[in-house]
Amino acid sequence: MRLRLINRSLLSSPISCCRRNFHHAFLRAKTTDPAIFENSLEKTLEEHRSANRQSLIRKVLVGPAPPTPEPSTVPSERLVEEPPKLKSTHQTSTRKRITATQKTPARHSGDRKSPAYRNIQWKTRGKPEQCPWLDHIGPKTCSGGISQLDGEIRALDKYMTPTTEESEVMRQIVSEVTEIMNKSVRGPLQITGSRRTGFQLSHSNLNLMLQVTDPARSPSSIRQPSAARLKNLRHYRKLLLTVTHALKQHPDYAVQIDQGSKPCSEAIHRPTGVHLHLNCGEELPAYVEYTQDFLAEYPSLRPLYITTRLILETQGLFGPARSSIDSVTLQILLAAFLKLNHGRFQRISASGSYAEPLLTFLRTFGSEVDLKTTGVAVDPPGFFDADSVKAATSTPAVAHAEHDSEDNILPAYIRGQRALITAKRNAAIQGNKALAARLCVQDPANYLRDLGGSCTRTVEVQTAFANAYARLKAALDAWVPSSPDDGNEHLRPSILSYVVRANFEDFEARRAKIVSRGTN
Repeated sequence: MRLRLINRSLLSSPISCCRRNFHHAFLRAKTTDPAIFENSLEKTLEEHRSANRQSLIRKVLVGPAPPTPEPSTVPSERLVEEPPKLKSTHQTSTRKRITATQKTPARHSGDRKSPAYRNIQWKTRGKPEQCPWLDHIGPKTCSGGISQLDGEIRALDKYMTPTTEESEVMRQIVSEVTEIMNKSVRGPLQITGSRRTGFQLSHSNLNLMLQVTDPARSPSSIRQPSAARLKNLRHYRKLLLTVTHALKQHPDYAVQIDQGSKPCSEAIHRPTGVHLHLNCGEELPAYVEYTQDFLAEYPSLRPLYITTRLILETQGLFGPARSSIDSVTLQILLAAFLKLNHGRFQRISASGSYAEPLLTFLRTFGSEVDLKTTGVAVDPPGFFDADSVKAATSTPAVAHAEHDSEDNILPAYIRGQRALITAKRNAAIQGNKALAARLCVQDPANYLRDLGGSCTRTVEVQTAFANAYARLKAALDAWVPSSPDDGNEHLRPSILSYVVRANFEDFEARRAKIVSRGTN
């Protein structure tokens, strides 16, 4: 048998042999020859692999950055907006230096600048507090404090309601916008928001929706694609860009398109100062039908809504822009309260009183219910928290179910309440106090949706309700009817002024501006 001689170079260390030359272009650390373990082949191979990896991987040295091209040779927008691919000290320092040396224009500059819309200023700031709603009560003397408060609530409702002239101006604006849009975009324009549901005030926004038909969501289809899919949103944004361009050609409109997740356009009608909100949709929002039904069932919903809204708005606690409760959420909250107390205020009619339900609402949501941990539902009406959800999901029917899943046994509203409470609990665990304490109002159209998501000032809203109740009670206890023989008709006492402390000059100026547009 012939013995073959083995080449010793094959038995040498992989590091000591000639390495691949194309790796010499990179920086590599000097490594010593790895040790050879005589009694362990596995350890020897692992040591060799580790040495090879150290010689192949490029190390990034922390130190002064190498020279970079001049900023003028590279577009500044790309340098600022493009996210870095590697989180290295070199790239971070370069980004900071270029950003500091070049001033990138703002994202909302030029045509994207927000329209000059100004909210109503209710604060007095040295101006006297006013009670213009008293002019709608009449000269008769009320027999008691409750009847006086009831008369003021009704008078405030009449005062804040748009007049016939104001409604006609709104109709003219809608016709004008429709005529402008029809030249570029074909589609019916629907009025949404408070001016459709019946909760409009003289300074309410004008919400318009361009109704767009989605052929992929046909009524005959069983499984319809989402209306909020990316393709649909791009189509909406394209339509709104066309609408925005058309409105910009008209001198009476200042327009801006919102490049958010849900595309919409904000516009200001310069002659009247009316704020327009335009969006696209396949059908009217679900809250429109719900709030219309609630208002038809409980006519007291509107005057109570106007009063509670003014209580919050005059204190800067109303609207999502102020991280507080919005109009739809407040309407649903009041509807849930009236449904929970159905039959309790039977005296409320054409000759009844609105004072008692207002006081009860302020006391309930001001001090009796902790809205930080308790949710409110309107369909069916009730309150829910972690304990009630746990009790509802621990019923014997659910516990002894063998074949059906828990989701098939629990009602849909219970599953929605469990999801909303779980979201609040997880936010508290993660330390997000604002999300954990936000107002929770279950959407009757979608049980998994929280209508109060924009309100993170829940404590302040409850405090405002509690203070309003205490002031109204004190004013009712100290109320003394004025005598017609006093001769002070301009100094009539007011109970509602204890909670609606505001100056209405700015509101009257906005109303006069709207009316003057109709007379021109």
